[in-house]
Amino acid sequence: KPKKPKPQDFSVPEVMTQPTPSPLPMPAPNKQPPAPNEPPVDMMAMVNQRRAQRQAVESYAAQQNAEAAARERGPSEDEKRDRRIMENLKVGTNGIFEVKRIETNSASFSFKGWTDNYNNAKMQFYQVEARSGQDIRLVMIRRMIDLIREHYQGDFDWESHRLGRSVVKSARIEDSAELEDFLMQEFFGPHYKTQ
Repeated sequence: KPKKPKPQDFSVPEVMTQPTPSPLPMPAPNKQPPAPNEPPVDMMAMVNQRRAQRQAVESYAAQQNAEAAARERGPSEDEKRDRRIMENLKVGTNGIFEVKRIETNSASFSFKGWTDNYNNAKMQFYQVEARSGQDIRLVMIRRMIDLIREHYQGDFDWESHRLGRSVVKSARIEDSAELEDFLMQEFFGPHYKTQ
């Protein structure tokens, strides 16, 4: 026979209280803009996003290709020129010769020379005259060599625009013929003897 359940004690509170409802939490406003990688909301936005991604990848690849090609090709003419200029501006005695005028029996050239710092460069002009039967070009080159020998009695560096590099030359008296020939080629070309 089943047992009867026992009656439980039940008590009624003396004062009835109603629970106070707690306020519902308000969602915090979203202060950040939506992330750029969120899916676009319409087809055109999706197309534009894909286009921008593709262009970024293509631009990066083109930049990498250009850098690789530049490394293979070597320095540009502008980079070579800039390197030569910086080489010329280093500490020591340096200068730039420039032929200004050349005629049958007279010529002029300038020399912009500096010691230790390009900012103290001084421009000088020289006039040379050739006697009958003399090559005015060689007379001018010999005057340039005299100027070089004022600062160098041994070896010196010459920045050759014709060769595109710096070469070591000798200012010694016994090397005059070789230096004359070299400078004639620098200023008047390799075929100066036939001109």
